[in-house]
Order: sequence, then structure tokens, then C-alpha cells
Amino acid sequence: MTFQNKIKQIVVIGCGGTGSFLIPPLCRYLASINFLEDVVLVDGDTYSNSNSDRQMFDVNQVGLNKAEQQAGTILRTMPEFKMNLQYVDTYVGLEELEDLLVENCVVINCGDNNALKPQTIRR
Repeated sequence: MTFQNKIKQIVVIGCGGTGSFLIPPLCRYLASINFLEDVVLVDGDTYSNSNSDRQMFDVNQVGLNKAEQQAGTILRTMPEFKMNLQYVDTYVGLEELEDLLVENCVVINCGDNNALKPQTIRR
């Protein structure tokens, strides 16, 4: 059984500092292996000028939601993700996390919510 057949969902929590640098190459890789399942980007925060020294975003995205903007950037540069790329533009706590995840998912925690770290490690 291949990687694509086992994993049903990839969730990236946090689209700022680490997430904004991880998401584009991750999506390029997934496109290269014809990954056909859902990729979900999660972040309730917006970009601000103070983020510009450590996060990858366009100045025109200041004030806009990080997850939505990362998804939009991927869709513009890799339209094949249109059917599979989703975003959640709210903060996710433990309860919401459990509702969001499916069986056989991979969670990549790039967020700064310490309460979620133990939960995502257990997944």
C-alpha cells in the first residue's frame, strides 16, 4: 500500500511563521505524487506588518486571514488543488480539532497554541 492510499487527510495547523514556509513546498510535493485526498490549512489569525520579517506573505495580504491567503496562493499557483485544498479561518481548540480530523490523517502543527501540541502528537 502506498503513501497516497493510506493517508486520507493532511492538516496544517498554523499558517504563519513556520506554516507559510512549509505549505508551498508541501503542496508541490503532494501534487508531484498525485495526492488526491484533502489538504486542510488552519489558522484564525491575520497577517500584520509586524509579521513581515518572519512570515511569507505579500504586503497586500496584511489584515487578511492567514489560512485563506495561503490557500489562495496555492490555488493560483497550483490549480490542481482546487478540489482538495480547504481552509479553516478560525482558531482551533481541542474540541474543534477532534471534529476536524478524519481517520488516517496527518497533522502538522506549525501553530503557537501550546494546548494543542500534546493532542496533535497523540494523533
